[in-house]
Formats: sequence, C-alpha cells, structure tokens
Amino acid sequence: MLREDDFERGQAHTFENRSFCIQCRPLATLPPPAPPPTTPKPFKHVSSTRIPRPPSGHMTPPGEMPLPPAPSAPASRGSLVAGVVIAVIVVLGAGFAMMSGGNKGSRGGDGMDVRVVDRDPKPYQPQGRGPGPDVSPPPVTPTNEDPAKKAYSKAVEFRQFNPNDLVGQFKAFDEVIQLYGTSGVADIARREIMAIRKRFTDELGQVSEQARIPMGSEEFQAVIDLWTRAKSRYGHAEWTGPADDKIREANDMAASRFGTLRAKAAEARKLGDANEVKKQRDRVTRWGLPGYVDEFDKALAEVTPDKPGKPTPPSSKEADVYGGAWKEVIALATRREYDAALALLQKTSDALKEKDVKAEAARDLEDLALACRAGTEGRALLSKIAKGQKLSISYVDDAWARAGVEGTVSCADGQRVEIKRGEEAVVVLVGEIGAATAAELFRGRATKLPTDARAAALLCMIEGDTEAAKKIAVNPALPEKYAGVAAEAAEGLKAVPPKEDEARKVFVEAEGSYFDPLRTADAVKLYKSLLAEFGATAFVRRNKGAITGRTEGGKEYVLSSADMSATGFFKLGKHNGVEGWMSTKDQEMAQLKDNYVQFDFSALADTDYRLWVNVGGCCQEVLTFYVQGTDLSAPNPKKLSETIAVPIGGELAGGVKMPYLSLKKKHSDHTGPKEPDKWEWVPVPLPKYAAAGVKSVRLLTIQKGFSVAGAVISALRTGPPKEKELAEMERAKAETPGYLASRSSGPAGGILREWWLDIQGGDVSNLTSNPSYPDKPSGSKVEDKFAAPVDWADNYGTRMRGWVHPPVTGNYIFWITTDDQGELWLSADDTPERKQRIASCPSYAGPTEWQKHAQQQSAPIALVAGKRYYVEALHKEGVGGDHVAVGWQLPDGKQERPIPGNRLSPVKKK
Repeated sequence: MLREDDFERGQAHTFENRSFCIQCRPLATLPPPAPPPTTPKPFKHVSSTRIPRPPSGHMTPPGEMPLPPAPSAPASRGSLVAGVVIAVIVVLGAGFAMMSGGNKGSRGGDGMDVRVVDRDPKPYQPQGRGPGPDVSPPPVTPTNEDPAKKAYSKAVEFRQFNPNDLVGQFKAFDEVIQLYGTSGVADIARREIMAIRKRFTDELGQVSEQARIPMGSEEFQAVIDLWTRAKSRYGHAEWTGPADDKIREANDMAASRFGTLRAKAAEARKLGDANEVKKQRDRVTRWGLPGYVDEFDKALAEVTPDKPGKPTPPSSKEADVYGGAWKEVIALATRREYDAALALLQKTSDALKEKDVKAEAARDLEDLALACRAGTEGRALLSKIAKGQKLSISYVDDAWARAGVEGTVSCADGQRVEIKRGEEAVVVLVGEIGAATAAELFRGRATKLPTDARAAALLCMIEGDTEAAKKIAVNPALPEKYAGVAAEAAEGLKAVPPKEDEARKVFVEAEGSYFDPLRTADAVKLYKSLLAEFGATAFVRRNKGAITGRTEGGKEYVLSSADMSATGFFKLGKHNGVEGWMSTKDQEMAQLKDNYVQFDFSALADTDYRLWVNVGGCCQEVLTFYVQGTDLSAPNPKKLSETIAVPIGGELAGGVKMPYLSLKKKHSDHTGPKEPDKWEWVPVPLPKYAAAGVKSVRLLTIQKGFSVAGAVISALRTGPPKEKELAEMERAKAETPGYLASRSSGPAGGILREWWLDIQGGDVSNLTSNPSYPDKPSGSKVEDKFAAPVDWADNYGTRMRGWVHPPVTGNYIFWITTDDQGELWLSADDTPERKQRIASCPSYAGPTEWQKHAQQQSAPIALVAGKRYYVEALHKEGVGGDHVAVGWQLPDGKQERPIPGNRLSPVKKK
C-alpha cells in the first residue's frame, strides 16, 4: 500500500489517475520533455488513491489528471442505466472526499481507503487538452546500487593498500552498510565485517595462549603487561573490550586470592611458622602487582606470634656442601636419570661426618630410592597394558607443556604407547609420561607396599606436579624442602635449554617421516644424529631406547598395491581374491612407456637390496613385463645377453627374466579372458645405491590382464616372504606404535589459501618469480572448500594447498577455473616434492566455467581410498574480476565442483 510519505520522499507518484511506486513505474508513463519552466498555479489535496474518474462531461476535481476519452461503442440500455448509477455513486464519493479536506485518510463510498497528500506540480501540457495546470510525475530516483558499489570498491581498495589496518577496514565496510544497508553489496560488506571479527577472535586466541602459562603460575603483572601491549594493536571496541576483560580478570583474580593468602600467613605468624609465612609472601611477590606486598607486610606486622619461632641455627660448612650436592641430585632425578641421582647421593652421604647432616642425607636417600622406584616401575607397566584397555595419560608434549590424552590403547612396545581417541591416534613416549600417570600405575600394580603412597607423592613432587602430589595422602608429611623442589622443577619445564629444545624438534621430524617409505632413510639419519650430536641432552638420555630402536630402519619395505601408483589403462580392483592393479587393455609396443605401475622407497647408501614383485596373469605372455628404475640396468629385451641402462621415463625398458611357470606360453593356447588367474613373486635385480635417497621402480606392460599386487624390497632376506610370513609382517607393522597414527590422518575440513598482494600482471610466473614467494605471503586463511572468494582484489597471487582424500578407489578427473591464469598440481602421494602439473587455465574463465579451455581438465588419475594426496593450485590476478576454484569427478561419475571441505585437509600455517 502506498502512503503519504512515499509520495513526499519521491518514492511514489501518480500518472493519469494511477499510482505507482518508484520501482514498478512502467516506462510508458515517462512524461515527454517539459516545456520551459513557468510558474505553476498552487493547488492542494491530490489524491493518492485509485478513485474512478467521473464520466465525460463531469468536472475533474482540481489536481486530478483526466482519463483519456473512452473508446466509442454502442451501448445497450442496461449498460447505460448501470453507467448512470455508477456515475452518481462516484460523484457523491468524490464530493464527500472534497468536503472532508485535510491530509488524513478517510473512507470513500466504495469502501476504499482514501488518502490525500500535498505536493508541488510541474507544468505539463497533455495531448488533446487546452493549457492549464497539471501534474507531471517526478523524475525517477535512481537506485542506490551504483553509489553502493563505489563505496564498496573504495573499501576494498583501502583493504588492499592497508592489509593490516583492521580498524580502518572495519570502518570502511561498516560505512557501506550504514549508508546502503538495503543494497546487494551491503550483504557482502557484512561478510567482510564477519571476516575481520574472525581475525580479531583468532588473534585474541593467540594472545590468550601466550598468557596461559604466566596466568597459571600467578604472574599477574606479566599477564596484564601482555594484554596491555596487545590492546594497543587495534583501536576498536571489539578488540579493546576483550583485552580490558582479560586485564580485569587478572586483577580480580589477584584481589580474590589475596585475602586468603594474607589470612594463611597471619595464622602461620601466630604459630611461629616462618617458612609458611615466607611461602605465602613469595607467592604474592610473584604476582608482580604493586601494593600487594606492602599491604601483606603491613597486615603481618600487626599480628603478634603466640610463641616465638625457633631460631634457625647457623648452617655448618658441611651442611652447605650437602645442600649444593642435594640440588645436583634432584636435578638428575627430575631428568629421570635415577641411577646417576642415587649414586651421587650415596657418594655424598658416605663422605659426611656431622651427625645431623648425615641423618638428613640418610632420610633423603631412602625417599629418593622410593621415588625412583615409582618412576621406573610405573612407566614400565605401560607396556603391559592390554590392547583395547581404556587409559588416561598425562605427558610432556612436543611444545614442552603438560598435556593429557584419554582413550583406548592401540598398541605399546615399551618405548611408546599409542592411544586411540575417536578417529585420532596419539603416540606418547614412555620417557615423556608424566609423574601423575606413572604414580597411578605404580600404586595400581598387584604387589603393594606400605610405602607406595609416599613413593608416588615424592615422584610427583620431584617432577614438579604439585597438584598430583596433593591428591595422595602421606603420613608422615613430606619434608618442607620438597615444595621448593617441585617449584624449581615446574620452572625448569618453562625455561627449556636451547639444546634440549633442538633435540626434541629433530626427534619430532624423524617420527613424522619414519613410516613413509619415501622418507624412512631420512628419518634414520635424523635418529642417528640425535645419538651423535644430542646424546648428552636429558631428552635423548631418557628416550634413548626409542631412538636407538629406529636407527635400524630403512632396510626392508613391504608394499601393497595401496602404496603404488599407476597410469595408462591400469585399474585397481580385486582379482582372484587379491587386491592389485590390472592393465585393462592390450596395446602396441610404442605405447609401452605410458602404461605402468610405479612404487618408490628411500634407500640407504651402499646397501645390498633385493626386490621381489607380486605379479599376476593367466599365461606367460600376459605375465611378460618390463622394468625401469633409478640407477637401474637390465637385460636388453632384444638381446638378453646385453645390459642397458633403463632410467625412469626413458625410451628404453629392460626385460625381466621370469621363473619357471607351469603356464601356457601364449594366450591363444588357452581359453578364457586375460586376467590374473595366477600370482607369482618375480625377482627384479636392484643396484647398490651409492647415495641415499628416494628410488623408484616402474613395471611396464602392453598386455591386458597383467597385474601387480605388491613388492618387497629387503636387505635382510634372500627370498620373498611366504603368505603366512607376509601376514605376520603386516600384523607386526600395524602393531608398531605410530604406524596407524601415520595412516589415520583423514580429511580435516578445508584447504589453506595464501595470498601475495601488490604483484602486477596476470600470469602465474609473475607470482612465482616474486621475491616474496613462497615464504612471505601477505596473509592466509583456511577455506571450507577448494575455492577462493570471487572479486576479492586486484594485482595479487594465490596459492591454495593441502591434501585431497579420495573417498573411493578409482579414476578421478580434476578441473581448475581461474581469472586470470591458474595451474593445478597433484602429487603421487602426500609429499609436495612429487607434485606434477595436471591442469591449467591459460586465461580467464568464469567462476563456474569449467571447460572453456581444454587444459582446464586433467586426464583420468587413479587414486586410492584411505590415502591422501598433496594438491596445490596457483592463481594470478591482474585487474578486473578474479577467482580460483578446483573441482573433480568421482569414479562413479558424480561431480563435486568445487571440491568440498570434507574431502580436504589444509597445510598448517607457518
């Protein structure tokens, strides 16, 4: 319904007795060009309703535009009478409306809502009328889309040139919303605001993580200083507000705890317990907040002790010597060097002469022996926990922080224990198991002793876990000095020596590579370097068994078809009960190099490896295959007495000598399809590699039905494994802590997008040749699908990378669409080093224009379910529109364009 204020604001008008809103006005109602301006005659009360015009000959009410003459037609008597009646009713209604006057609506005789509005007319000369005042419709008011788009473009330009000024960006996009809230771009601006708020939230989370440790240790001033510095980063309420809350929280926590600590100290002073008073004062001092220590001292000065405290006798020289030795002993015990700690304390005790000091050393030696026993036996019990048992473990994680995991035990080997938590597998080093878990296991063993509780509490105190120690009832109480021991141990966990930190980082890198056949040799090298270069660190000493056991890796690989890749006409499937790659088409010899199965492994230098491949066929002809490999020489198929070099991807391929097979020589000698009815282990000679690193073997064929199910590369055996032995090897591998964890990384729901701003040009080479690429992106974000925002900026480059997880085994087809140029890269496994370009977009294509250029589509690529593959898209934008997206087609023909997040995992941000 149109109202008075719609006409007053120019959002509605009347033409030829009809009313229109500004959006619905027909083009035909536009007036002809107006004559030169004249002074219009004033009038009032133009109706905005659709009151019918009186019949011809009736006077038109002032301000109303007359209807054009009705077309002449013979009228019947009935219609004439009806017309007269209607005319009378209309005249009466119009007269009533004119008499009522005013600007308020009233009811006409026909029940319609009648409203009038004042407005100034423009002179208008209608056709077929004499001169006189009339009303022309107001000019059409343009929509606010154009200025809104300009304002939005201005905001985007500000963001481009001020990528770190979040407050300015917030203000710019908020201005678009405030001025043009109903426009289409306002919704886009709102999403930009949400992205800025998300960045605020992420950065606040980072500051909170930095404040976590000092907050936990009651270093309140350090927390306040941290948040105060952070607060100055952005002058926006959505940033400063949470920062103020955190500052207030630290101050409030100190204020709430001060009264309790002051009361405890006052009570201790009354009892003459100077140590307790000092303990509480030290705690308040650690806060670093001005005024609290003075108030604490003032309150205690007003407390009168009930009895004077026992004066502390002067320390003897031998007591001082023992005190220094005790600190060394505890440092060794904290690092879990139990034997060394006990030996040093025993040696120190034997040399003491003073009765009191010697007695103290004897008690300490007894307590230390209890604690060491609890630590050793408790951690050893982890290897005896049954598979599937529920367990909660505390441990020191890779960032030197106390952590915990709760789940079911997958496997344990005395050096590591693997815990399954939902879909995630977590591997914990026995040497890093926390004191709380070791103490709990120790106390839960079948054989119990009266001293178990004391032993468990002492272990927790020595390793700095005061909270766990408090939960264990001990009688008599532990000596007061263990409180200091616990505090120092906790502080030691925060201030990790650089050499210790470096040793752990090397170990983490080795663990991440060990179960990958392409990186096992590199991992072995890292394990050996830990023993040689970091052997003196506490981390290596307490985890020496876990490290040493893996220095023997890299000497044998058992690969299944899932560990291989294939191209050409090979397809993965089950044949005669065996999972393997089968060639599905006969080919000419010229096509040999394009139809193969390949597997890769990392070899140690100067090591004698043997290779057996498990291949299948129905006759000797179908089982015929050829070989290429790294540094490999093989018999010339045309002259078997001659050896030729057959590198990967070359024009030549070596022949393979087949063992004796009781099979027909040619396929024409028997009936049935070409398929792997018979499986055989066939030896393929390998060279002794001079240099360690990744080596490849490629099996090529032109025969339909030739199949490959597995391979064994070994420096430990002289023949292929039997079926039962192979199953046992697979079982043992699956029960090695860390193996399943390395294989269980499923989709994480997104892919990392990185961008580089202020790079001219529309070619990918403009990005890859820029000095900032690839290590210094302007920003990054994890996208929830394989697509970047559309029309995001100008003169920038994009890299989107992570892993794609095929849901089923089979052939996949990929597409990429970009504006301007783009490239799509895919690896044969999860390592970026093996990536190859599979598709490209040579020039711009629309966001959903997947087949504008032939290069946008890849060839069919065989992928295996349960594995992940590294994928990377590069994109360069000059000016104008911009986007990048990647899609694929599943083996069943279903298309996902773009690829959704539930098929993807992002590379972690640096």
